[in-house]
Amino acid sequence: MDAAESLIAEHDSYAVPFREIVKRAGQKNESALHYHFGGLQGLIQAISQRRFEEVRRTRGEMLEALLKKNPQPTLRELCSLLVMPDFQLAKASKSRRQFIATFSDQVAKTPFNALTIAGQFGGGGSSGRQLGHLIRTSLSHLDEGTYRQRMDFAIRMASTMMGHHARQKNAFRGKAALTFVHHLIDAVEGMLQQSPSAETQALKTGGRDLKPTENAKAPKATVKVPKSKARRSGTSNSTKEKKPRQSRPKR
Repeated sequence: MDAAESLIAEHDSYAVPFREIVKRAGQKNESALHYHFGGLQGLIQAISQRRFEEVRRTRGEMLEALLKKNPQPTLRELCSLLVMPDFQLAKASKSRRQFIATFSDQVAKTPFNALTIAGQFGGGGSSGRQLGHLIRTSLSHLDEGTYRQRMDFAIRMASTMMGHHARQKNAFRGKAALTFVHHLIDAVEGMLQQSPSAETQALKTGGRDLKPTENAKAPKATVKVPKSKARRSGTSNSTKEKKPRQSRPKR
């Protein structure tokens, strides 16, 4: 699995030939891979599952320590647990950095709600469910639909930015990395805690909550058609102001 993970990261693609994986792993034939994993897709799933178990375990330890320190954690402390487990693991492991760089798109680009997908992958398990409950309790001012939409945005953003950071030369190292991760936690917290605007609330009621001036249709913008387009579209140029012809001075 280590050989496949490193090759996928190097190629920036899941389409890595089995023979290359076998060679990198120091094996002699491909049959063992097919026997144990059933193919490349099974191998990728096994890699993902191993990494997801790591992050669940780390999050569980961090959550337990947080609740011992503060039984009623702040929203920011809870948001940090959406990001810091992966950050700490990547800080200590090059292979983890490679995994984040390559596999972060799985959540970021899913056509489904990222909250649901995260629950099935690294965000699941008992620690994930407990963290989700604590975050939901902290966001009691949001209705369920708004909460799920915000979490979808937050998870996609965090996944995308962690993947981007993992591709940098000095990823997860030094003051710059710490600054990055704390900015990311700030962004997640801000995205989640903000109450819906009047405009957003009005969309739920079909615009009935908007003031009359806000309901009014905006005037249509006028577009100046360039000369060439005017000729092709049949637009008349007869309305143009004609400049008077200047007479040449007599010598």
